[in-house]
Amino acid sequence: MLETERLILRRWKDSDAENLYQYAKDPDVGPIAGWPPHQNTGESRDVIKNVLSGKEAYAICLKSDRVIKTC
Repeated sequence: MLETERLILRRWKDSDAENLYQYAKDPDVGPIAGWPPHQNTGESRDVIKNVLSGKEAYAICLKSDRVIKTC
C-alpha cells in the first residue's frame, strides 16, 4: 500500500465492486480500456476476482476509500 496526503494505492477488494461498476458501466470508458461496459455490480465483482486480483493490479482511492481509478 502507498499513501499520499489525499490518495491510497492498494490492492482491490471485493467490496470495491460498486465503485468499479459506477465508472465501468459508462460506454465511453470500457471500450477505450479494452472491455465492454459492465452490466451490473456482479460483473464488476467478477472482474475484480479474475482480472484485477493480479500481482500488479491496484486501486487508486481517495482517503475515503472510494476507488477512483485502476492501474
